[in-house]
Amino acid sequence: MVLTGKHKMLSWGTRLVALILCVLVSLAFSGSLLVRWNANTESDLAGYRIHYGTEPGQFSEVIDVGNVTSHVIDQLQEGRTYHFAVTAYDYSGNQSDYSEEVSATVGEPAAAVQLVDNGVELDWTLIGNADGYEIYKTTDFSAEPSTLIATVSAPPFVDGQYSRVAHTGAEYQVRAMQAGSEIYRFKNVAAFNLNIQPGRNLLSLPLLPTDRHINAVLGDQLPGGTNISEADRIYYWNGSRYETSWLLRAADDNSEGSWRDESGAEESSLELDLKTSFWLMTKATDPQVVTVTGSVYNQPATEMTVVAGVNFIGMPFPVPLALSQSKLWEDGVVIGHHSVSTSDRLMAWLANRNVYQLAWLLDQSGTDWDGKWLDESGAGETTMQFTPGVGYILWRINSNENGAWTMPNPLWNN
Repeated sequence: MVLTGKHKMLSWGTRLVALILCVLVSLAFSGSLLVRWNANTESDLAGYRIHYGTEPGQFSEVIDVGNVTSHVIDQLQEGRTYHFAVTAYDYSGNQSDYSEEVSATVGEPAAAVQLVDNGVELDWTLIGNADGYEIYKTTDFSAEPSTLIATVSAPPFVDGQYSRVAHTGAEYQVRAMQAGSEIYRFKNVAAFNLNIQPGRNLLSLPLLPTDRHINAVLGDQLPGGTNISEADRIYYWNGSRYETSWLLRAADDNSEGSWRDESGAEESSLELDLKTSFWLMTKATDPQVVTVTGSVYNQPATEMTVVAGVNFIGMPFPVPLALSQSKLWEDGVVIGHHSVSTSDRLMAWLANRNVYQLAWLLDQSGTDWDGKWLDESGAGETTMQFTPGVGYILWRINSNENGAWTMPNPLWNN
């Protein structure tokens, strides 16, 4: 298992970010953990201490690791969860407060990917008897990663050729090697670029994130602001009301660069769901690209529950899906009629035009057109499709008790 989390130093004016914990499998298969963190930049930095234990918030063990940014902790119990925090100290003996706590369970080897300044960085569990690792990549999510881009002796690896172009991404596979033969193949990881226009955007996640918290999913990639009225904001519909989070910038304390709750007093607890769309309001005046990371959904379909009224629908796959293949009509989730005013409808927000694109289901006409999705005018079939990174609103205006929708995975047969 690989976990990521941001943690800030509350004293001595320092900060740590993006702690990564990796499970290490040794030759004897005894439980070990590889702990990594980003370096501090203070000139008087002397080193770091790792604090850990088996209970949340209770660090019964401490290791002074000196001025390094990774350390292997061994002789841990397999299947058990350990909780970690890191502190930094200077040459005068001053020690920072604890970082935010993260945890990992000793178990199956895993890989993870995160955005860095010069590309995307892959990290993975060390396999004890491996003498190297091969990194494979594809930009076609319908195909397995088959292009060898690097051979390295140990993690991490930065893909400096990752292209941050909107609506594109890449999928990676790490293979542990020994004497030229593959001894372990990690589950694939991926990155995808969301297109953000100035103003209002309706978005969804095309990848399954390792950590669903908004700080982990979106990080501090957007401009943000000093208060909620000036900052980039997320509005997430929880079924009864919007939950609001906003990105704080230019703060003088440890909250700088974090997503806050509506009051600003606390870090946001919002988690983004793969199946649900959400609004992003940005103050940026130019288009932006935000990169999300995780893994490709690997089940034949995803189950969604649709209710009467407004439903915020996510597109959980990194490739398009035609409305005719979505099974909304076949599953009986949407009821069509002869006109747009009486049919259930699907809407996408066109941020570059500040208008909705609307599609509606023609049915009960007694013609071959029954079951087809039309444009708002009804003059022809819609061009709308489920597009990666784009969010949708499904508006059910008809009385329909059937709300069980099985959205097929367009990648499943590839």
